[in-house]
Amino acid sequence: MLSEIANFTNKEYAMLIKREIEIYERNSIYSAGAKTGYESGHQKGLEKGLEKGRAAEQLAIAVNMKNKGVPNDLIAEYTGLSKEDIEAL
Repeated sequence: MLSEIANFTNKEYAMLIKREIEIYERNSIYSAGAKTGYESGHQKGLEKGLEKGRAAEQLAIAVNMKNKGVPNDLIAEYTGLSKEDIEAL
């Protein structure tokens, strides 16, 4: 390939450079898109995990409150859980 490039005319060489620049730019766009997608997915996963952790914590608090005889309406007020969820515990 290098020996072929040595024989290129200026026009052929310019076309080669232009094509390589286009390939580089396309790959850069794909790389940036992949990075953005990864970061977005990572953030969504983190948020979902935190949300599940908070929900589990609220359930644990509700169970403890229920075991101590706290009325369901107060448990609902303090935990944000529905009365139906609390009654199901």
